[in-house]
Amino acid sequence: MSTTKHLINSIETSVYENLLGLVSCNDGLQVLPDCNSVVRKDYESYRQKGKVILISGGGSGHEPMFAGFVGSGLLTGAVAGDIFASPPPGKTMKLIETIVDKNAKNEILIIVANYTGDRLNFGLVRERALLKGFKVDMFIFGEDVAFYGEGKMTGRRGLAGISLIHKIAGALAEEGKDLKAIKSALEEYAPLIGTISISLTSCNIPSLGSSFTLASDEIELGLGVHGEAGVQRLKLCSAHDVVAVMANHLVGPTALLKDVISKRNNKIVVLLNNTGGLSQFELNIVAKEAVNQFQALNLSVERIYTGAFMTSFSMSGISMTAMAVDQKILELLDRPSASSSWSQLIDTPKVVNRSAILENSKLGPKDATLDYEAIDGLTFGRELFLRAIELSCNALISSEKHLNELDTELEKKLKPSFLQLSQLCETHMGGTSGAIYSLLFTAASKAIVTNSKRIGNSYDYIDLWRDVLKSSLQTITQYSSAKPGDRSMLDSLHSAYEALVGCDHSVPFHEIAKLVADSAKRGAESTASMTANVGRASYVNKASIKRPDPGAVGVSVWIDSIAQAFNEFMPSD
Repeated sequence: MSTTKHLINSIETSVYENLLGLVSCNDGLQVLPDCNSVVRKDYESYRQKGKVILISGGGSGHEPMFAGFVGSGLLTGAVAGDIFASPPPGKTMKLIETIVDKNAKNEILIIVANYTGDRLNFGLVRERALLKGFKVDMFIFGEDVAFYGEGKMTGRRGLAGISLIHKIAGALAEEGKDLKAIKSALEEYAPLIGTISISLTSCNIPSLGSSFTLASDEIELGLGVHGEAGVQRLKLCSAHDVVAVMANHLVGPTALLKDVISKRNNKIVVLLNNTGGLSQFELNIVAKEAVNQFQALNLSVERIYTGAFMTSFSMSGISMTAMAVDQKILELLDRPSASSSWSQLIDTPKVVNRSAILENSKLGPKDATLDYEAIDGLTFGRELFLRAIELSCNALISSEKHLNELDTELEKKLKPSFLQLSQLCETHMGGTSGAIYSLLFTAASKAIVTNSKRIGNSYDYIDLWRDVLKSSLQTITQYSSAKPGDRSMLDSLHSAYEALVGCDHSVPFHEIAKLVADSAKRGAESTASMTANVGRASYVNKASIKRPDPGAVGVSVWIDSIAQAFNEFMPSD
């Protein structure tokens, strides 16, 4: 049942207060209040040893991911964005500048879950950090198998399997491996991991409510961590049948992991992640089913991890991760670590209990039954008694719901500056849109600086704005993987660019602006018939997308406003 009830003080302060509560209960952590980040308290001594600084982060609402993985043998720091929104680049840069000694030439690896907003925002961070002299690289991880074979331009979504990446990277960093070696290992191991998810309920987001609607007898297979629609909607069935469907996606005959598991002697580790609202009771049953069914498939479950690793508030569901392993990987996973979400001693690996059931002859034969007729069998009213029991059972079943209910009785002065627009978008928009527009205006700023001095007889203002749009398009494509035709804001921008390329430079500016605006509008309208290859819409059933892309429409709206401004400032006849 959907609810908008949440125990918070305010939306505006909730992210920081969540982090403050986390570190208040963990003496090895500290929070950086001005950038919503959590760091190891011993980061100074850690960096003095020359070890690689590991940073990750993402939108809030997925706790204990990402801050819950900060600690020895794991991440050095993590930055939190707003609810389901990527952290703005400025906050991550503040984290880096606080904990990294640039003069000591500490290397930095940013581990990013594969979502468009995260790629864009952390891509901006990497670019800016490199400009400031930091030695930094980025590893983008995605392991979702729900859409395997569907040809998604943006690749596989990053789900709870990133927990294993954090653990392996942390073990290698603690060992003293350099940036190149750690990233190389992650690139080798990432294809060995796959995750599939199911949900019994929608995700309930503070101030927004349900992310989607499920009937009481339905479950969603293959959905994302923000409540994005999955690959299939199934009828509610038993835990056994649900695990069977998930296992088939992970390790079935046509599964992505089938070959890599076979090459590692059919050895796997399994991570069962509670997406937020599943009871421990149900999680235990799923764990039992997973172990039994994987073993029935002749797979050796070497390690099993259960709990909440990457959640979606109170969404009741589970994700199942499998990773093909060898002895080297197991040794890295077994290394000691200490964080609020993943703590283990070196001598207590999470192995499967091979003797789970106590066999004891004193318990008596399993099929023993009592002779009830001999003990208290009625000699009268037998049929009446049986009918009364039948009717009572039917009445109780039909009244189950009712019985359960009874029982549980800044404002800045605007400057003519693309760079300022970039920073305003980064600060005030947030999420994927903020990152895209920040990149757009950052690229525009660079193009202006590079080309404005070329204005002359052979290079006019139309050429300049054409190159500004061209630079913006190329930069967004570089970090988002989107291109014209993928059903995004780029379709409007590209249409505007093509209008500038083909325009007659002798036509008055306000007429050219109108032509560009009309072209951008047509570009936006054309997205209604396109297949979404990027963004969250790429994971939604195509048949349900019948209207133009909102991002493309937004671009056409502000380009039309630019045309109106040109018209207002046109010279009087």
